[in-house]
Amino acid sequence: MNEVIQPFQRRFLRAYHSGKFDRLVFSAPRGQGKSWLASRCLADALTPGHKTFKPGTESAFAAASVEQSRIVFRYLRRMLGDSDYRWLDSNQKIGVTHKATGTAARALSSRGHTAMGIVNSNLIVLDEPGAMDPAAGELLRDAIETAKSKPGSPLISVYIGTLAPLRSYWWKELIDGGGPDTYVQALVADPAKWRHVSELRRVNPLVRKFPKEWSKLLRMREQALSDPAAEAVFRSYHLNLHSLDRREALIQSDQWEAVLNRVPPPRVGKPIIGVDMGLSRAWSAAVALWENGRCESIAVCPGNPTIDDQERRDKASRGLYARLVERGLLVPDSEGRREPPPSVLIDLIFDTWGPPARIVADRMKYAGVLDAVRDRCLVEERKVTPDRMTDDITCLRQMTDVNGSLAVESESAKLLTTSLLFARVNTKQGGTVILLDKDGNHNLGRDDCAAALILAAGAWVRAHRQRRTGGTAPTELLWVG
Repeated sequence: MNEVIQPFQRRFLRAYHSGKFDRLVFSAPRGQGKSWLASRCLADALTPGHKTFKPGTESAFAAASVEQSRIVFRYLRRMLGDSDYRWLDSNQKIGVTHKATGTAARALSSRGHTAMGIVNSNLIVLDEPGAMDPAAGELLRDAIETAKSKPGSPLISVYIGTLAPLRSYWWKELIDGGGPDTYVQALVADPAKWRHVSELRRVNPLVRKFPKEWSKLLRMREQALSDPAAEAVFRSYHLNLHSLDRREALIQSDQWEAVLNRVPPPRVGKPIIGVDMGLSRAWSAAVALWENGRCESIAVCPGNPTIDDQERRDKASRGLYARLVERGLLVPDSEGRREPPPSVLIDLIFDTWGPPARIVADRMKYAGVLDAVRDRCLVEERKVTPDRMTDDITCLRQMTDVNGSLAVESESAKLLTTSLLFARVNTKQGGTVILLDKDGNHNLGRDDCAAALILAAGAWVRAHRQRRTGGTAPTELLWVG
């Protein structure tokens, strides 16, 4: 077997063979040999005499599709050959067994509930976990990590895939994480340098070895520089950056990351607060913006169903909502109601931030908010027409650009991020109207914080505009300090 192993592949295999880590994570753009690397790990665990070989154990492999599993097992078959191994490939099962020792590997279903009860496993490899169904991938990850926690378990878990499309937070958290028992190797472009050929070359070390493929990649780069749709695809799959179509993204992920890296200034004076009151089982959210750009957020959710049930319904990462509850950012209705009244969120606003400069509410929810406020502060009614929504979204984007003032308090970042990274907008009439797309937020189903932030940002920018124009607007629309 003649294999030319690239330096980045050798580094990962060296970490795998060292035995120092029980979890290994590798992320790279498309075409960087990730499926080959998954096959190599499995082949080593099935090769007698190799340090990772443990006779009689069973390794497992899972991918987002059956065809992807077959691709990996075809690589594996070329690596191992047929003479010492028995191969199985049917509609129901895909696997291989070492004839002499019974050491085996099989393809797992990507459905997590069928993976529970993993025993006698030496190695489990997940290929493209970010492309799996969010709930199924989370269950599968939990099944693997539960099996590893059993006393004396020799199990090593290997996660290999592209960051985009990002459908599950747990996969991004693995790439961003680490720890003494975890090895992470990620070929991810610097968002600020995505246009640079040198950065493209750095994160695509394997593709540049093949002149025809490299030329194709350069042509794709040229198209991405002028076409927003092509840019999203290029950044996602060839630079390993989580990217949304710039015509659909409320805020680009790299732009939001830059906002989160800003150090928020302290609270000064009274904030402007945007509120989004949820109906039925939806959340109600509030976003506070101080005059210096400091941003905080809180939300109220139904007391029924439970937090765990809401996570499963929204296909959110397991434990995400519970962590928000622990931090006090998400408050379940104490009386167990499926639709908390506006007073629950409004009282929480005053308890958390004190009397605000004013509260901005959608016209549809204005009456309920006004009743709950009870003359404690000014409530501004914002009729969400297409032109006003466009203006508010433009204001938010202005606050998040490189010269913007928005700076998010660290505890609020998770709550806002779960909503903003997946919020979509519809651009109509040649780009003159931008609307928050209520049907496009398929992943987490949480557009509440995004809607509240849009209202707050619009009011914040209008207040600053009015101040700069010398007070031509009514006094009640200016900052109250």
